[in-house]
Amino acid sequence: MRSRPLTRLTLVGLLTCVQLAPVVRAVEGTDAPAAAPANASAPLLARTPEDLITALGRCAKPDWASKYRPPLAASPNSRAQIALLVGSLFADGYLGAQAEDAQQCRNVGKDIMALTKTLGVQAELLDRSRSLGDSAQKKDWPLLRRELEATESDLCAALRKHEDAGLAHLVTLGAWIRGTEIVASLLKDSYSENAALLLRQPALNRVLDAGLQPLNEKLRADAVLIVIQERLTTVAQLLSGPGENTMTREEVNTLAQTLGSVFQDITSRQN
Repeated sequence: MRSRPLTRLTLVGLLTCVQLAPVVRAVEGTDAPAAAPANASAPLLARTPEDLITALGRCAKPDWASKYRPPLAASPNSRAQIALLVGSLFADGYLGAQAEDAQQCRNVGKDIMALTKTLGVQAELLDRSRSLGDSAQKKDWPLLRRELEATESDLCAALRKHEDAGLAHLVTLGAWIRGTEIVASLLKDSYSENAALLLRQPALNRVLDAGLQPLNEKLRADAVLIVIQERLTTVAQLLSGPGENTMTREEVNTLAQTLGSVFQDITSRQN
């Protein structure tokens, strides 16, 4: 993928969303939420896919359950595809938390652990797995979201420890692909100019700018990555406009369709 210069995008004019959001999180290097905006034109920045999904929930009342994924159509047979799938499952966990669906969250947690076993890092996540299950059982949705985020962070740290930084990058990429696909698909079903501004996110653009560059030669040769690379370039182009310019209905539709096809390849393609 050809790298584009990274520019900071801000979201201004997000009247409804910012008025309803109790906190605005910083994109860079901290888990602590930033101070609440003083006015309706302050930027609302999503640090993670969870922030993006939660922000949409504050702007609208989406039919979250309509975006549940079907069971995996095929078993992944490459580590790159597994990493992308695991990342997408974290976004599915945030989706289940938004829907307040305990069973869905438990299912997602089990799928995450099953796939991390194939990556050789399941042992490092056993405590997190129990915490995810307990949070879902108690229907403690804020805690569940925090546990999902901590689990993803621990997973990426474990992969880097095992000298698999490329797989850690793919986990992050998979989470953003699925999280953005969920939001774009919901906006496609019920378009709102204010909510569409949520898609202009610096953190998302930073991940797309990096593309496949952090990967070693072996990972870049993965069949799934080769297939989705061109469409990820299209996604980056769609999201690269000025932050104050909302995406049109047509752009959101194209984004949702493109990400949907990428997600389909990630979940079902056989190498």
